[in-house]
Amino acid sequence: MITYSEIMKIKGKQPLRKKTSKVSDERRKKIVLNVTKWRIRNKQKLVEYKGGKCVKCGYNRCLSSLTFHHRDPLLKEMRISGSTRSFEKLKKEVDKCELVCNNCHGEIHSGLIVL
Repeated sequence: MITYSEIMKIKGKQPLRKKTSKVSDERRKKIVLNVTKWRIRNKQKLVEYKGGKCVKCGYNRCLSSLTFHHRDPLLKEMRISGSTRSFEKLKKEVDKCELVCNNCHGEIHSGLIVL
């Protein structure tokens, strides 16, 4: 059975405080798993909403290799990745972004390509 502290170590984070709740470790694992599944489902819906492929090269093979690039960083109100906000709030933030693959995203930030 994995404890909360072990989960945080796997994620590379330190627990913020000692476990004081009466939630069992088994329940805690289930919660973490459900949140992870929820985030993946939301990303899939957001990727489909933005066209399902990189706007520069058309890549569409792996969901985790697609990312949202803010056209204007000054308009960025929140991070999309790892967020547990409602789908509608995420959708409003994604409207300020272009869907790109990790390779094109890196080239955009390096100044090699322009959107």
